[in-house]
Amino acid sequence: MIEFVFERIESVATFFVIISVLVFVHEMGHYLVARWAGIRVEVFSIGFGHELYGWDDRHGTRWKIASIPIGGYVKFFGDANAASAAGDGVGSVTMDGLPLPVGEPAINPAPRRMIRDAVAAIAAEHNDTGDLEIEISIPGGVLLAEKTWNPRLGIKGGLSVLGTTGVVIPFSCSAWIESIHQGIDVARAAGLSHVAGCTGRTSERAVQAHHGLPDCAMLDMGDFAGGLLKYLRRHPLPRLTIGGGFAKLAKLGAGYLDLHSGRSQVDFDWLAALATDTGASSDIAQIIRTASS
Repeated sequence: MIEFVFERIESVATFFVIISVLVFVHEMGHYLVARWAGIRVEVFSIGFGHELYGWDDRHGTRWKIASIPIGGYVKFFGDANAASAAGDGVGSVTMDGLPLPVGEPAINPAPRRMIRDAVAAIAAEHNDTGDLEIEISIPGGVLLAEKTWNPRLGIKGGLSVLGTTGVVIPFSCSAWIESIHQGIDVARAAGLSHVAGCTGRTSERAVQAHHGLPDCAMLDMGDFAGGLLKYLRRHPLPRLTIGGGFAKLAKLGAGYLDLHSGRSQVDFDWLAALATDTGASSDIAQIIRTASS
């Protein structure tokens, strides 16, 4: 019996030794690439938990062996959980297709990077590691999110934090177009072959009911037909339906990609010519040509 116990202990010890060697080799790869790229490495750890033994090298890296000898990690400068905690009003990702893993707070990579860079810069000024967690909250975000695309994109429990440049614009067309792109990516990740872009809620309800499409297939195109079509040209899906009122679709048919009334107008001459080509009388064509709306 005692011999059996010692054999088991020897087997477990051998397992831990092999795992530790493999982890060391794997993490050493991360360490060497970081050093080659000029990134400061703060910690090289074999194992997790309480530090059993460690030392600091001349580059400022803490090498240590921890109490739980399974796994390990390399920690780079600025590798805090900055912007990784979702407070009240910030949603969480629940579907594939977004630029964030499922389960993560819905804070896009660009805002995360800007926050990390700001933390790292301040920490460097004070000779600190910047190892902290920043919690982002949006008061009222849960209720506001119900009026956005977030439920369709699989973002639950609040709003998402978008942004690519750090410049705040009161009404950002680029943010709307980015939401269209994300909607297409989510639909593709969900395995959908048919999506629909609509100019408003009325046309959206009609198209969704007619084709029996799920919510995540419905793209809130609004006036940004160009943002939808150009992205689908680069990242195609098998089928697209576009729905909208007569005037906006008439502008799209005439070649306008921005359907906002302040940036494009219905071309009545074009409509009259189209009607004539399809057999309309000259009187009807004249009525169309002189119409005011």
